[in-house]
Amino acid sequence: MYNDLPDGAVAASHAFSIPPQIDNLDAYLKRTRPRYPVAVLRPVKLRAKAAEFTAAFPGRILYAVKCNPDERVLRALIAGGVDSFDCASIGEVRLIRRIMPQATIYFMHPIKSRESIREAYFEHNVRAFVLDTADELKKIVQETQNAQDLTLFVRMA
Repeated sequence: MYNDLPDGAVAASHAFSIPPQIDNLDAYLKRTRPRYPVAVLRPVKLRAKAAEFTAAFPGRILYAVKCNPDERVLRALIAGGVDSFDCASIGEVRLIRRIMPQATIYFMHPIKSRESIREAYFEHNVRAFVLDTADELKKIVQETQNAQDLTLFVRMA
């Protein structure tokens, strides 16, 4: 059923230790008999699907980094044409900026620390922020020193 994964599939245990490239998942599973679920990453397939999606979708595509921040996943998506990212933490902002300096980053967590806002704006060139309260708006305005180049997304409940 899983035989012959042609594009350099790798598998990860629950602890995310990565074995060498595997060519036959059935054989790998029979040989290792893992006690925990195994995740399989097919970067070539992921890149191809991202390219297919970006070519067909007319709007801007944001990948939510919190869904899977694995660098191999992110690099495959970038290779497939994804260039905008929804980040929920300053750690995700740093990760994206490190692996794709020209990426457009949206800081989409509704509550951010003052330090995170400041770092995102001044060190990582983040200009898009989400908010859902007047207090969050005040923090963003203050920590970006009344910046005029912001794009703000207001969530209303």
